Amino acid sequence: MGNQCNTCQTKVTRDEGKANYNAPKKNEGKMNKQNKTTSRSTNASRMSRSDASSSYGGSQSTVSMDDFRKIKVVGRGAYGKVYLVQHNYTDKIFAMKAVKKELVIKTDQLEGIKYEKEIMEKFSHPFIMKLQFSFQDEAHLYLIMEFINGGELFYHLKKDKKFDEERAKFYAAELVLALEYLHKEGVVYRDVKPENILIDSEGHVRLTDFGLSKGGLEGSGGHTESFCGTTEYLAPEIINSKTYGYSVDWYSLGLVIYEMLCGHNPFKTGQKMSFME
Repeated sequence: MGNQCNTCQTKVTRDEGKANYNAPKKNEGKMNKQNKTTSRSTNASRMSRSDASSSYGGSQSTVSMDDFRKIKVVGRGAYGKVYLVQHNYTDKIFAMKAVKKELVIKTDQLEGIKYEKEIMEKFSHPFIMKLQFSFQDEAHLYLIMEFINGGELFYHLKKDKKFDEERAKFYAAELVLALEYLHKEGVVYRDVKPENILIDSEGHVRLTDFGLSKGGLEGSGGHTESFCGTTEYLAPEIINSKTYGYSVDWYSLGLVIYEMLCGHNPFKTGQKMSFME
């Protein structure tokens, strides 16, 4: 807190959600570096006045940071923080992802952030995070999402060590439905891991954080080549720099299922590593 972007960076920060659990048991021209940076900065500022006009509750309205009250920080990522916020006019609670423009531009991740917004805005599925508002100020891009108060799957795995088979099957089935939906829409997720799976108050999963996702695969034969992901969940095709498709998501999901049943990832080394192209 693209994907037309070919430059992806893993995020290995593990923030623990603390909640009660009640679940079912590049440019081809001759631009110099300065011009490229200026171009990316201009694109970042364009990411929203239209973005600031977001539909909520069936009405069209312009939103800004003045419409929300920060309550506390609930997560930290490579590009910013996630806050628990309250909408001043409805008192509704949301999660707000504040992304630092400077970091996005420096790491050339603007397309990834834009595509993350597009996925949550465009797609509607009960097990995929939904975007409620988006806007910006001079320093940050803001994504306002529904607040999922059950915490991360990672938190529950750390607390309970491992799950019984029924509970693991329940979560796995809902994740299969979420990934199938994305794949049918031409999107490969590329970052299936316990930190990106939230549990809601009724015990259902919600897939979140689409910064490494890539769309448009339906027009490329269902394949891509970008080298990105989280180290211990990377599929062999990605590690070996081969073209790959939707199968990398099923490989990562298999590792998550193993972790739910056995209590550990078989490829976890204890070292923090990043892969980026």
